[in-house]
Amino acid sequence: MQNSRAATSKPMGPPLQRIWPPGQACPSARMLKTYAKRLDEPPIPTPVVRLLPGFDTYLLGYKKRDLAVPPQHAKRINTGGGLLSPVLLVDGLAVGTWKTKQQKQHLEVILQPFDQLPPDLQPGLQAEIADLGRFLEVETALQVMPPP
Repeated sequence: MQNSRAATSKPMGPPLQRIWPPGQACPSARMLKTYAKRLDEPPIPTPVVRLLPGFDTYLLGYKKRDLAVPPQHAKRINTGGGLLSPVLLVDGLAVGTWKTKQQKQHLEVILQPFDQLPPDLQPGLQAEIADLGRFLEVETALQVMPPP
């Protein structure tokens, strides 16, 4: 008996478009056609700022973390004994550590940058701190310590 399902099947979702050139390493990479125009858009000009918690998988499981953590600052993140501090990332690179301190009316987020932070990080920092507050359902405040 022939499989009649193949003759009557219809696509189950929106149409997909190949996004990897034929013959390259990932020939099955696809995305929704409606998003394909985003591939031609210029990259976002603002830095991407993220607050990673301690033991985040971005920094776990690697013998060396040189691509994400400048070697001169590695000891400030991996403090020994298997402990990894929370990390401030900018465009995928560790630029400092952070911690929180519960105050009476808000949660204070204290950044300890490795070097002076450029002013163009402020919008990203504020957005990340606000998102942390949204997630924890608390008011937040930012304190940036001077670099060592």
